[in-house]
Amino acid sequence: MVLEFAKEDLQKLEVQVKAFDGRDLKGFYPQLQTQMGALLQEAQDKALRHCQELARQEIKKENAAKNAQQNCRDLQANLQKMQAQGLDTFVSLQSLKQELKSLQTLIQTDPLKAQQQSLEALYNLKKLQRQALGLQRAQAGANQEKAQQDFYAHLQEIKDPAIIAYAKEDLVLLQERLAAFDGLNAGTARQIQADLEQVLQKAQKQAQASNTQQESQRHLWAQELEYLKNEVAQIATSPEQGALLAQMAKTTESLASQDFNTLESQIAQINAQADLLIVEENARKEVVISIVKTLRGHDFKVEIPVLKEGAVIIKADRPSGKRVQCRIERGGEHILYKFDQYEGLTCKEDIAKFKKELEDVYGFKIEDIKTLWENPDRISKGAIDLNNPHKKST
Repeated sequence: MVLEFAKEDLQKLEVQVKAFDGRDLKGFYPQLQTQMGALLQEAQDKALRHCQELARQEIKKENAAKNAQQNCRDLQANLQKMQAQGLDTFVSLQSLKQELKSLQTLIQTDPLKAQQQSLEALYNLKKLQRQALGLQRAQAGANQEKAQQDFYAHLQEIKDPAIIAYAKEDLVLLQERLAAFDGLNAGTARQIQADLEQVLQKAQKQAQASNTQQESQRHLWAQELEYLKNEVAQIATSPEQGALLAQMAKTTESLASQDFNTLESQIAQINAQADLLIVEENARKEVVISIVKTLRGHDFKVEIPVLKEGAVIIKADRPSGKRVQCRIERGGEHILYKFDQYEGLTCKEDIAKFKKELEDVYGFKIEDIKTLWENPDRISKGAIDLNNPHKKST
């Protein structure tokens, strides 16, 4: 290899030797040796540099081949990743796949060129990836919006609030799934819509069963109100009775249209008020019957009881002229009675007998007794004029 680099200079030296005329051999020969030595040294240096350059080039090619191979592996991995993300539906990866095959062949023949082209391919892939991601995000946003619109449009088609009420818990779960939907998988949106349909169908069946049950209950309430109206109508007229009958009429009119829960509350209130009035009236009837029997048992002639200002008035008298009047308020808890036309203490004796029989025979305990003397010979019980309950006796 040294002679190869010295070839041209040796040829020049050979021309000089051939042109030597032989006259100054002592001077020519040393000069020739010096030139030959310098020529060979230079050739040797060139050969060494050449070998070093070849070695550097070989290392450079090896490194370029390694880099190109790594770039190809990265290119392959990114292509697979983009396919896994579904990005190949937004951009074409075919040209990069073809370039990858060409690069794998070029590495064997020109690793330096393969290295440069593989870097360009990676750059182009990154740019294509950004473009695909942008298109994917836009499509995902559109898918999310459509899923929301389809979901709530379906709900708006439901006109029966009972269906929504029965589906409430399941709808909350579906709304959470809808909020978490990233818009990437169309199958997820379809599944949410399918599950919504099932939830609403289930709720519709529950609402229909409930409506049937409620209609039956409304019919029973209508019968109950009619019965209570007849019962309350037989009770002595009073502001409470009139208000209750009016409430019954209003509730009966709204049976078909009123909210079920509100109606249930109203019916319960009517029942409670009607029960109270009926119980009070029944209690008063027992008191009236007991007082009438007691008076008759003491030889009083008893007139038919009459209703006056919400209270039952009982009047009775004896042939001797003695008179008794009783006023029984609603519920029979307040009894006002008046013994009149008595002389001396005979009034007090009859009152005692009257009270005793009510307690012993009929079980009525008279308490909180107030006695008012109208004059030295008469006793008035209750301090109220029975013909005018708002005016005290004098």
